[in-house]
Amino acid sequence: MFNYVWPIALVVLSNVVYQICAKSVPKEMNPFASLTVTYVVGAVASTILFFILGKNGNLVKEYSRLNWAPAMIPGETMHLPMFVVQ
Repeated sequence: MFNYVWPIALVVLSNVVYQICAKSVPKEMNPFASLTVTYVVGAVASTILFFILGKNGNLVKEYSRLNWAPAMIPGETMHLPMFVVQ
């Protein structure tokens, strides 16, 4: 039963934390500055988790396997704030 409940609880808890953080961003702050901080924190956390959880600790080798898709995701994410701000 726990295996069915914990993913739902994780989604709900994550959504609550996200909403609290989103509402706590100062209204006078530029949304793009806030988004920059969000991506920097995400990049640092991802890098740390890569070395902790990864079997192969060669980040440059993993970067050599990149294609176009990971580079497009942040660009698509930026479209929504651009239209909301204007």
